Amino acid sequence: MNMHKIKSVELFGGAGGLALGLEKSGIECAAIIEIEHSACETLKANRPQWNVIENDIRCVNFKEYENIIDLVSGGAPCQAFSYAGKKLGFGDTRGTLFSEFARCVSEIKPKIFLFENVRGLLSHD
Repeated sequence: MNMHKIKSVELFGGAGGLALGLEKSGIECAAIIEIEHSACETLKANRPQWNVIENDIRCVNFKEYENIIDLVSGGAPCQAFSYAGKKLGFGDTRGTLFSEFARCVSEIKPKIFLFENVRGLLSHD
């Protein structure tokens, strides 16, 4: 029997909490994108087999993963929409990054995506 291993690309990876949970579920991390250097160092130290891409999400071309990735996961920075934050929405550059998640999904065309964010995203401007 040929079992297909589910492969994922994770955006806004942070220290890898979501990716670790997916890994424990049997999902293979094909790439994890994160801009913060210290978070990337943590990812590389904890999971040297992961393809950690240290880059601004706006500069990443996802076309190489088109139709080979099953799952795109992640959660864009939520400070711009969080009830605990300043609630600047699109006035905060971080508030526009969820559109990069949509661009990634559009370029990769995964079977599924998992987007995590805060309640304020739906009710803000």
